[in-house]
Amino acid sequence: MCGVTVTSVQNNQNASVGTGVKNVTSQAGAELIRNEEETWLPLFIMAVYRDEDMVWHVVAVIVLPSGVGFKNTNDVAVRTEKGATELVISVTWPSFVVNIKELHALFDDSIKHTDDFIVRKRALMTRMAQMRPTAQDPLKSTARIPLPFQVEANIPDDSWDFIGSPTGTRVLYMDLKAPSSNTYKGATVKDAKILETSSDTKEN
Repeated sequence: MCGVTVTSVQNNQNASVGTGVKNVTSQAGAELIRNEEETWLPLFIMAVYRDEDMVWHVVAVIVLPSGVGFKNTNDVAVRTEKGATELVISVTWPSFVVNIKELHALFDDSIKHTDDFIVRKRALMTRMAQMRPTAQDPLKSTARIPLPFQVEANIPDDSWDFIGSPTGTRVLYMDLKAPSSNTYKGATVKDAKILETSSDTKEN
C-alpha cells in the first residue's frame, strides 16, 4: 500500500497537531493522485505519557470527516502498519456525497441546464468512477498518522473510544500502549457516545 505523508504537522516532545489539504493543480497531478490510494488528511492531536507501570502511551484524538461514523464505527476501520509505528484509519464516504443526482439536487434550476454545470457534473462522475471498481462499490479513503514510537500492533477494545457531539462531530479517542509483556486484541464496532450538550454549536 502506498504511504502518505501528513502535511502541516507541528511537533514538540510531548504533542503534535496535524491537518492538511491535497490539491490537484495540473493534469499530471491528477494522474499522480489517480494512481495512489485515495487519502484524507485528518485533524488530530497527539501526546505521550507514561503510566504507573512506567509503560509509555500515545493518546490521540482524531476528528472524523463530516458524515462518517454518525451512529457507530461500521464505516471506520483502524489498524497499525509499518511495524506498529503508523496509525491507519480507513473510512467509507457517505452515500449522499457519491450520488451525483442527490449531490446536485438543490442547485438552482436556472443553472442546472447550462453547459458549465453539465460539464462540472460529468467531471465529478468521471473522477468518482476512477476512485472505485464499480458505481455500486463504496468509496473509501485512508488516513495515515505517524506515531512517535512503536505501539502494540493489535489495537485493544479498551484502548479507544468513539465520541460525538449533538451537532454531528465524531472523534476517535485512542490510548495506544508501547509493547509490553501483556498482549491484547479488540472489537471492531462501537456506537457513538453522544453528549447531550456541547460547546460545538451548529450555525443557523
